[in-house]
Amino acid sequence: MGTEMQIYDGMSITISQQEDDIIAHSPLPILMKAFAEYQSRALVIGRHIGHELDKSSHVEELETEVSSLKVEKENLMSEVSNLRSQLSQALNEKKS
Repeated sequence: MGTEMQIYDGMSITISQQEDDIIAHSPLPILMKAFAEYQSRALVIGRHIGHELDKSSHVEELETEVSSLKVEKENLMSEVSNLRSQLSQALNEKKS
C-alpha cells in the first residue's frame, strides 16, 4: 500500500512506499530543488491552461456572434429581395 501525504489543507496524495523512503532519506537541499522545479512546472502548466480556457470562452462568444450575424444577414437578404420585387413591380406598373 502507499503512504498518504498532505499537500495542502484538504488536499493529499498517496505515494508508494519507495517514494516515501526516497523523500524521508533525501537531504533537504535536493528536496527543495525538486519542490521548486515542481512548482515552476505547475505554474507554467497552470498559465497555459488558463490561456486555453480564455481562448475557448472567447471562441464561444465569437461563435454566438457569428450565428447572430448569419441570422441578421438572412433577414437583410430577405428584405432586399422584397424591395427588389417591389421595385420591379413598380417599374412594370409605370411602363403599363
